[in-house]
Amino acid sequence: MSKILSSLLLLISTMSIFAQGSLVPPGAPAPTMKTLSQIEARTVIDPSVPGFTAPYTISQPGSYYLSGNINISNGTGAIVISSDDVTLDLNGFVLNSTSNPAAGTAISIPGGHSNVTVRNGHIRGQVLFTGSSFSGTGFAEGIRAFVNNSNIRISDIAVMGCSGAGINTSINLLNMVVERCTISNVGGVGIFADLVVSSSVSTTGGTGIEARTVSDCTVYSKSGGVAIYGGTVQNCYGYNASTATFTAGIVGTTVNNSYGYGVIGIKTTTAGIASSTTAGSATNCVGVGHNDAGISTDVATGCRGESDTASGIFANYMAMNCIGISSSGRGLWTSIATNCFGQTATGDYALLAASANTCRGWQTDNTGVAIHVDALAIGCSSPGGTIEAPAGQKYLMP
Repeated sequence: MSKILSSLLLLISTMSIFAQGSLVPPGAPAPTMKTLSQIEARTVIDPSVPGFTAPYTISQPGSYYLSGNINISNGTGAIVISSDDVTLDLNGFVLNSTSNPAAGTAISIPGGHSNVTVRNGHIRGQVLFTGSSFSGTGFAEGIRAFVNNSNIRISDIAVMGCSGAGINTSINLLNMVVERCTISNVGGVGIFADLVVSSSVSTTGGTGIEARTVSDCTVYSKSGGVAIYGGTVQNCYGYNASTATFTAGIVGTTVNNSYGYGVIGIKTTTAGIASSTTAGSATNCVGVGHNDAGISTDVATGCRGESDTASGIFANYMAMNCIGISSSGRGLWTSIATNCFGQTATGDYALLAASANTCRGWQTDNTGVAIHVDALAIGCSSPGGTIEAPAGQKYLMP
């Protein structure tokens, strides 16, 4: 009997240890699927919708995306952004115009708006450079952001065949940024902005790229103006094939690690857009000029300049570790030359300076002046041509 009682007590205690919860069933399960607005939290611009007309106007903040090409033939634009805080994704589609004559702006942003991004698509017309002028059907401009806008960003856009500007966002220190864009065959300026990064421009009627800062860009220009015109220009290639007077490959206040080719290859200036309280400078650059200087600057460091008729390098104040070569002009012309090389074939001086230290000049026909120094020449030499310096101020290499 006691064994039966003990077993019963053990069973009761075990059941209390493994007691079950409530047997009342739970309520209906909550929805787990996402709504359509959660899956695609953007507004579609669908040109295939019956009644769609251009230009399509974005008048409310938000994110918008294009679901098909927009084709224009009546001289209008394609899209107008008249609101703050807008992101427009062209989604890889094309804004195409066959308007004749070329007219309208593909994407326009009227003045007074901020925080607008346009990205990822194509703008196309049929304007071409025919050897002396631009002509054809299409848009007048690719993208234009009028004055008094701020925080405008244009990314990954290709513009082709416009009679005017490719991307024109103005320069007003209000964060007009253009990045990773390509422009070709436009009759006006290629890109006009505060900051232009990693972009390329070819065949423009005006300046290829004009900005306060230009970085990692390539421009090939066939007509007048400047290939790249900026405050700070770095890691860029500017080629201007025009022979018109005053055209240049690169013009800026500070030009670094860049190549410029034109009537003037590279010119630094403190005038106009490149206004600055400091002197213009070129560092680690190559400039090739035809009919003018290869590099014209105030301070040149680690540069190479070549010219057919003018100075290979003209440095108003100072040249250091530079090479200047000219066919019929002065190889290198500066006030203070340090560790520089100047060469000319038929020019009057291979190297001309107020003072020169450890420099080398070469008059290749051996008949002219290799180095002319107005004040002091120290440690200089020449394989061909004479060295001129005031009496008692010439301390040459042995």
